[in-house]
Amino acid sequence: MDIKRHKKISTDTLTAIQEIHGGSNVDPEIKENDIFYTAVINGNIVGYVHARPEIAHILAIYVHKEYQKSNVKVGRSLLLECINSLAENGVKEIHAGVESGNEKVIGFFEKNNFEISGVSKNGFTLIKLKA
Repeated sequence: MDIKRHKKISTDTLTAIQEIHGGSNVDPEIKENDIFYTAVINGNIVGYVHARPEIAHILAIYVHKEYQKSNVKVGRSLLLECINSLAENGVKEIHAGVESGNEKVIGFFEKNNFEISGVSKNGFTLIKLKA
């Protein structure tokens, strides 16, 4: 597996991201200092992570269903790469929001050294990287 950093999203990358989302019309807006990585296996994008250092927040992390429970550890690899990049950007406390009730994703973050820190006004479970 290769992890690739992107400054901009090409049309091919956007198409692959939309396929990971089951064909939905998702189009992540990458700002100048954003962190955006894709995981590539056999030439195919199988996951991505998107974070914004200015707000110390992981905006999205998605892995294709075929790789979510594989031994390849796509999600973990993307998350670790993202955490390292955020740290290199001077971020000391990393946060994310997960739809409340999405125990699968909350569990993923908890297995990777995050803890629940509250609930947002719009109902998202807030999590942060343990110190």
